[in-house]
Amino acid sequence: MSCRITKIEIPENIYDWGIVQINNLSDTYFRFHFVDGKPELDTSFFADKEENPDEKHKNLFPESDLYKGIQKALNDLEYRIVGELPDGTKINYEDCGQDQELKDAAFKMVEDAKKALKDFKLSLPDGTKLKVEGFVRK
Repeated sequence: MSCRITKIEIPENIYDWGIVQINNLSDTYFRFHFVDGKPELDTSFFADKEENPDEKHKNLFPESDLYKGIQKALNDLEYRIVGELPDGTKINYEDCGQDQELKDAAFKMVEDAKKALKDFKLSLPDGTKLKVEGFVRK
């Protein structure tokens, strides 16, 4: 099964859960965490459209095509740094004024992106908001 990530929330803390949504399942939330720097899909998900609260939490089996498709989409993620200056100007890591290699930076490992975020933040004004986001290179 081919899965396209439509929304992803990278956890602030590497030990917390992230949330991912796929394809047209806008009311279905899958969670993942990082193991050895790579996202690993959980074996349960939350189907918000279910009317019965007892049926909202569902199991996802690792051998299923759905699980494999979502895990592949997570494996294909790269990470980048985005943010906002105190005056509301949107910025990203490419705005850092470094060499071309850094301007094209996309990180394969979330830890590398988080380390770069700390360094990048040192060169920006106080009050700048930065975060790591996942994306799939086209």
